[in-house]
Amino acid sequence: MLELPSGNVYVKCLSFVNSRELLVRLLNPVPRNSRDFQFENGGKAQEFRFGAWYESNYPRSVAKFEQRRVYGGTASHPNFLFFSEVESELDFRPTQNDKSVTDVNAFTYDLSNRSAAITWMLALKDLVIGTTGGLYKVVPNQYQYGVSPKTARIELSEEEPCRGQGVIVGNSIFYPDSAGSRLLEYKFDTQVNNAASNDITKFIYPTFNNDPIKKIDYQHTPIPKIWVLTESGKLFCLTYHRIEEFYAWSEQDLGNDTVYDISVQPRTSAQDSDTVVVTVKRVDTTGTRYVFEKLDELKRVKALASATFNPAKKVVPYLDSHLSYAKDALGALTLTMVTDGYAVGDEVSVVVDGAYIGEYAIASESTFTGYTIPTSADNVIVGKKYTGEIKMMLPVWDGSNKPSYGSDNIRVVSARPFLIDSVKYSIGVDSMEQRTVGATTYNYGVDTFTGFDKEIPIPGSQFGVDKVPTIKQTEPYPLTIASITLKSDLS
Repeated sequence: MLELPSGNVYVKCLSFVNSRELLVRLLNPVPRNSRDFQFENGGKAQEFRFGAWYESNYPRSVAKFEQRRVYGGTASHPNFLFFSEVESELDFRPTQNDKSVTDVNAFTYDLSNRSAAITWMLALKDLVIGTTGGLYKVVPNQYQYGVSPKTARIELSEEEPCRGQGVIVGNSIFYPDSAGSRLLEYKFDTQVNNAASNDITKFIYPTFNNDPIKKIDYQHTPIPKIWVLTESGKLFCLTYHRIEEFYAWSEQDLGNDTVYDISVQPRTSAQDSDTVVVTVKRVDTTGTRYVFEKLDELKRVKALASATFNPAKKVVPYLDSHLSYAKDALGALTLTMVTDGYAVGDEVSVVVDGAYIGEYAIASESTFTGYTIPTSADNVIVGKKYTGEIKMMLPVWDGSNKPSYGSDNIRVVSARPFLIDSVKYSIGVDSMEQRTVGATTYNYGVDTFTGFDKEIPIPGSQFGVDKVPTIKQTEPYPLTIASITLKSDLS
């Protein structure tokens, strides 16, 4: 910015000529003398100021708020925010040409805490700013509409330092704390008439104490989920319904493989739901590989028919990274496992005609070490087996504006789940009872079970939250639980 007696001239540097010259582009006219129309002061600036951004000193965060683009946190000024002009997101001139300041002009605001480095900004009703010194929010003057150089006020809302990018979920913001050991939900609390942060990881403490959170991302459809990646490469999922105050944590089982990165791609006209893309680091006999995998929830439960040879036989592939092979119209069953991505020596789960056979190493394109596919087989599925586990956070009672967990005077003594098209599952506390409710060589929708299972006693269930009923899916068979009827015992 070049300052002249009656106005300011804003310029953009294009190139460096020498220690005394720069080639610049004028962004607004140079003031002229009203008498002779010559450049004011001979075109010489009284003062000049460099811009706030330059190489190695660009802002680290950006947001849109009230028709302004907002940048936050540079290396030299980590607690500064830069607001653009209204409806002109590329214009950051703080004054008019005649040095006057209007409500639509750009402006710069520094947070009161100089050590509060800005890490992210998200716009809800207010602009929420996550910093290493806590959460701030932009509060317009209550008597004026909108944010302007004259009315803007930014105040500390939550004394909870944060790190990593936060995500907006409805009217809440989820973000990891500065240590990465907790996932916090920032929302408006009607009890205190103010916004506050709630620790969501208290249900699974101390999972992230020794394995901090590296990154989080939000999947909106088909079911709201928050995906959490840790520093060691583990992947966790938080299923979330705010209206019902429902929080359910799960860990994704990848065996010895680790997750390098995660990304949620929003739904498009060609895709009916958000797509979770995961970069997985796999180590096998060929060395270290990085592969991209995606979670397709809308297609995962679709049954696979045995082509035209036996189209009535349908099997659901409950395996990660699965490959499915079926007899063709001539009755030939051809496997091409190595061509399709697996390597010789990889250990995979084998499912033949719906029945889980076990874990075997791939010996060649179409064979396994220690197992021979029977000639009568119609359908073969290979992939990576995972363990699904549901641990009920019970008992529960209605607390102050939210459910409370861990009653010490009630325990669960029996359970009766309602199943839909299921075959096999395990339930219990210390010792798991394995339940087979459908045919292990099932035909999906025909030999699978739908309805209430029998009442199952739960030995080992204790008061509190340490030992409550757990349901596991340890083998790749269909399992859908619609509800569970529990019988409890009061002390």
